[in-house]
Amino acid sequence: MLCIDSIHAFGVIGTRFRVKFFFVSLDFSNGKVYNTGEACNQADFSNEGTMRFVNYSVFYRDLKIHGLEYAARHSRELGFEAVEFLDIVPFGELSPINRYSPDEVKRVLREYHLEVSCFSVAVNLDCEERCEQLLRAVDYAASIASPRFHHTVMEKMRREDIQKPYEEVFETVYPYVARVAEHCRARGIECLYEPQGFYFNGVEGLGRLFDRLSARFSNVGICGDVANSLFVDVSAESIYNAFAKKIKHVHIKDYRMTDHPDPETTPYVSRGGTYLYDCPIGAGVTDFRYCFETLKAAGYKGDVSFEILGDDRTILQAMDYVKKLMKEVWKKAL
Repeated sequence: MLCIDSIHAFGVIGTRFRVKFFFVSLDFSNGKVYNTGEACNQADFSNEGTMRFVNYSVFYRDLKIHGLEYAARHSRELGFEAVEFLDIVPFGELSPINRYSPDEVKRVLREYHLEVSCFSVAVNLDCEERCEQLLRAVDYAASIASPRFHHTVMEKMRREDIQKPYEEVFETVYPYVARVAEHCRARGIECLYEPQGFYFNGVEGLGRLFDRLSARFSNVGICGDVANSLFVDVSAESIYNAFAKKIKHVHIKDYRMTDHPDPETTPYVSRGGTYLYDCPIGAGVTDFRYCFETLKAAGYKGDVSFEILGDDRTILQAMDYVKKLMKEVWKKAL
């Protein structure tokens, strides 16, 4: 089978890059001002190694532009305790797999007291070649001690790309998805799937795939992305109601939704034609309180990974917003 066109973009990759650096950071929860090396220290937030704040999108951007040392240092300065890697199939020159040996990754992260929370890969998993590259990524994730591996299945973000029926796509991708899950199991890694794209999204689209996988593999779980289901006009509340007890990892971001496009900004467009725009955490349609209350009821103690971009102030404000809300929901000094 021929592979379709290579992926050039993933949900966390944006066009907004840092234009200036802040040498002073604010902890908005108590009004204090810190040096960046102390910014938003998570020592009082972690719960014996659980519910850590994870740097995802900013770590990816820093890694690609500035390299591993800077990305690790900046993650720690912002107050993150762990990082999430992102790679894109086909792997290019800037792929961490091609740039950094596992020993180098472990050494640098250890130097900055960081751990790997998850290794994520964007892929259209519809052919043998891409499956082999994904298996290689699983091996790399295991070698840097990542406990989780998350990958897309059909990374389709435009309505005009959706031409084949669900059943046909399912039967094409399932054997490859199962091989990756088995490869993860052999290496002691959880394999995660999130609501994403237009095929394997929503309660039904993701649920049919996950039900078949979970009947066969004990190491599979859901990445509880709080906003991706909007692409198929399904709320995060519906996703969390359906999959709460299966969620092993959480991606944090937010979208503003409107029926009227902004002529100055290129939007995503949902399956039903609604326009989606990136926005600050808490300023969009995601009901974070509901999602966190659902996670609490399910006994969730996993990580919270920030899939957002922006300058340091934007990131710190997002972290503070989530931290305050989680404190209220869990009703303890996290």
